[in-house]
Order: sequence, then C-alpha cells, then structure tokens
Amino acid sequence: MFNLILKDYHLQRLLMIFYISMICLYLFTDLHATLSVVIVSSMFVINSHYYDERGQTNLLLNSLPYSRKQIIGSKYIGGLIFTTITTLATIGIYSVAQLLGYPVAIPSLENVLLIYLLVMLFTAFYLPIFYKFTQRYLISIFSLLYILMMALAKNLYSFFADKIPNIGSVFASVSNWQLFLMATMFIFVIYAISWFISIRIYENKDF
Repeated sequence: MFNLILKDYHLQRLLMIFYISMICLYLFTDLHATLSVVIVSSMFVINSHYYDERGQTNLLLNSLPYSRKQIIGSKYIGGLIFTTITTLATIGIYSVAQLLGYPVAIPSLENVLLIYLLVMLFTAFYLPIFYKFTQRYLISIFSLLYILMMALAKNLYSFFADKIPNIGSVFASVSNWQLFLMATMFIFVIYAISWFISIRIYENKDF
C-alpha cells in the first residue's frame, strides 16, 4: 500500500509547489489557517482520484499485484498523511511569518483536530460518489461547487446562524471537549462506512 500512496504523491509532485503557494497566499487574506489546510488537503484527495480516472490508470493498477482493498485504502490513508504534511507545513510557514512580524495565528491543537475531522468528512462523501459515478464532468462540476462553497463559507455560516438560532443555544450548553468527542466519534463512523462502501463499489467495477 505504501507504493500506492507514493504513486499519488509522484503524480502530484508538480502540484506540491502550487499547494504550498496557496498556503502562503492565504497568509495575506482573512481566511483562517484551519480552512486553508482543509481546502488544500481536499484538493489533494480530488486530484488523487482524478489522476487515476484520467489515462485509464485504474486498468494499470488492477493489473499489478495489489488488491482492490489496498487501492481504496491508499486513498483514505494517503489523504490523512497529506493532511499531516500540510498541517506541519502550515504551522512552519505561519511560525516564520510570526517571527517576521506578520500578525497571523498559528493553528492550535483544537484547530488541528478540526482540520482532520473536516478532511475526513469531505473524503467520506467524495470518494464513494466518484467511485460510483466515474464520469469526468462530475469532477469538474463538484470541484467548482467546492470552490464556491469554500469562498462563501463565512456567508453560509452567518446565514445559518441567523436562520437557525436554536442550534447555537444547543451547542452553547455543551462543553468544547464534549463537542469534539461527539464530532470525532460521528465522523470516524462515517469515515469507516464510507471506506467500506468505496471498497464494495470498486470491487464490483469492471476494468
């Protein structure tokens, strides 16, 4: 499985500079570091699937001595490994920026946990859908919707906060660690279910 994960990094080696550039660019915006890491990590997951669909890479993968469970597992594990790398890179970049006097907030432990939960949630919904429906135009449409959602994230949050004020009162009555624990348990379950569904979908495919 390590070689499968390494393959995704090799295919995106030229995009790594772009990913790092995006993180640096976000330094000069009001976008929180947490959201910037989630965006970049999600882009890695999207592109790792896109490169397999492009050029019939799946045909090659299934001719090699890898099981389909390993191929799917490499996507779920590889995305988390990239999230770790991106998070560490962001902390390093923001630390240097602070030393240079630029007013930025280094992601806290809570921010790091939130990053992983959001990336896992995105992956859990993205991969099964795109293993089921492999049409390439879906990737373009979904990517555009994703970019719009990220661009409008703050406005969407304000909208729902105004329209559904009761949710805020419910969360206010629960401590932070309880919220994180509940969210973590819920997302881990969703992630595991998604992993299982993706395996079943991929095993039933004909290449």
